[in-house]
Amino acid sequence: MPSVFDRGYPIIDATGSATEQVVTIGTSSAQSSAFQDDTKIVRLAANNTCFVEFGSNPTAVASGSIVLHAHSPLWAKVNAGDKVAVISHNTIATGKLSVHEMKSDF
Repeated sequence: MPSVFDRGYPIIDATGSATEQVVTIGTSSAQSSAFQDDTKIVRLAANNTCFVEFGSNPTAVASGSIVLHAHSPLWAKVNAGDKVAVISHNTIATGKLSVHEMKSDF
């Protein structure tokens, strides 16, 4: 079955099955709650540049995690039960990371 990644452009889940978490971006790594059992894709969007890391107990670091630029969404295929961790790109910036969990891979 084709997925959002096969189409070459981002798609949002407008079926009403997406859920959202908001994680505060700060100067130390912060984790989301575990993704739901039926989550397949997440869309991350931040209002400040940050670093993110995925896994069962992730820790985001500024020297090796994935860079997420402000106002530039990132789509990721994920494992149910995993989490995303986030940390600011510098020692003073804060913000919010929006995590939209989607149940379908389209």
